[in-house]
Amino acid sequence: MDNESARSTALRSAFEPIGALFPALWAGMVLGVSFIATPAKFLASSLGTRTAFDVGRATFELFNTIEVGLSIVLLALVLYDRKRVSTAVLTVCLLTITATQAFVLLPVLSDRVSAIVAGFGVPPSNVHSLYVFMEITKIGLLVAVASRWAHYGFGITSRDRSARRYTWASR
Repeated sequence: MDNESARSTALRSAFEPIGALFPALWAGMVLGVSFIATPAKFLASSLGTRTAFDVGRATFELFNTIEVGLSIVLLALVLYDRKRVSTAVLTVCLLTITATQAFVLLPVLSDRVSAIVAGFGVPPSNVHSLYVFMEITKIGLLVAVASRWAHYGFGITSRDRSARRYTWASR
């Protein structure tokens, strides 16, 4: 293995833990915000329902902005990896879900919350159920990306993996 190839392999190996940890941490953030903190607001007896809706709207608007940034970082990691088509497909699905939530569903939900906070009645809608379904799907996709990178390695080709096995075996 020449010097440049060894340096490239070392760089990919240094990024390997990031490839597996990043989507796993993002999945934990989604779980914490969407399925723990948000329902907990409505259990607090001292917090009025309108206030809880308003806090929820602010939380999801901020968190969705963060998720758009996380999507960009994940896309950069996938473009750096370039070895796994399946990881790229999972990431495209994640980006599609995040963009749909940010630019289609969240504005609709925000308008509904504004109406509720203003004291107006809102007709029943499936938009919230669709958002929740997408959150569950997003968690599954993030876990799948994390497990693929944890199992197969981040940016590691089969040739690199064989070379690494040989190196470890020869020590």
